[in-house]
Amino acid sequence: MRLRALAARGAANGLHGLELLDHQGIQEHEPAARGLLGLWVPETALLDYRLVALALKRRLRQLDVQFALGRGVTSIREEGSWVRTASATGPVEGRWLVNCAGLQAELLARSAGLETGLRIIAFRGDYYELAPSLAEQVRSTIYPVPTARWDFNRRRSSRPLSTTRNSHPLWTDKRGPVRVTAGPNAVLALAREGYRRRDVSVGYITSLLGYTGMRRLAGRYFKTALGETWRDLSKRSYARAVAAYLPGVTHRDLMPGPSGVRAHAVAPDGTLLDDFRLIRQGSVVNVLNAPLRPPPHA
Repeated sequence: MRLRALAARGAANGLHGLELLDHQGIQEHEPAARGLLGLWVPETALLDYRLVALALKRRLRQLDVQFALGRGVTSIREEGSWVRTASATGPVEGRWLVNCAGLQAELLARSAGLETGLRIIAFRGDYYELAPSLAEQVRSTIYPVPTARWDFNRRRSSRPLSTTRNSHPLWTDKRGPVRVTAGPNAVLALAREGYRRRDVSVGYITSLLGYTGMRRLAGRYFKTALGETWRDLSKRSYARAVAAYLPGVTHRDLMPGPSGVRAHAVAPDGTLLDDFRLIRQGSVVNVLNAPLRPPPHA
């Protein structure tokens, strides 16, 4: 059983307090949820990426690291023992360069002369917020059992969605400091930074259609992609996915939330890479895949 395998993997990775739950156990932890079997992970937590980044920035400044923000890097070039980046506001030079540019990482790597055959493809994930009356019933984060059909979205199929209790400033407004989100789904973005359905780039779409890996990926997951697209367009379908484990949720209980775009590397054979891909070229270290859940974009 997949859930028992997850429990064994968690224990092997050093998690403490894991507990397999029957129906009654699920009710004790999450009274509003329904399920035949559950896995309680008491060490699950949410990370505020913004605060982590600010703490890292403070630490780096203590080490005399300089920051040049808003430069809009367009290319990377090695000149002897130095690496130079070009931008509209002038070059920046250094001994080493880490290309960790997410959606743009592949383009910058190619500008430095590195051709790996990989392409970074953008997948948009939309969130909905539960109505306040329902949000109060969710105590923690609830994940449906992962499946192996839809690899890039935490190996979930096109049906399950998670619900997450948030207290990040992005989610805080007059309705209260804690809000519960459902999602994300996962659909192909039509622009490299397509956070909205109406964001369309003809050049980006053309580049996708011309890439063998994208065509093979589309053939492999065509039916699943159709299901994800329908749920993206149909709020009722989205609500049914949430109601699978939170009975009673309808489309009227869902309010539009923010969206995120995930940069995911795809190989020429159509495989979605599910591990980090780091490639060093001289004094440049390219981070071409970092398979983490994207933070919401307000």
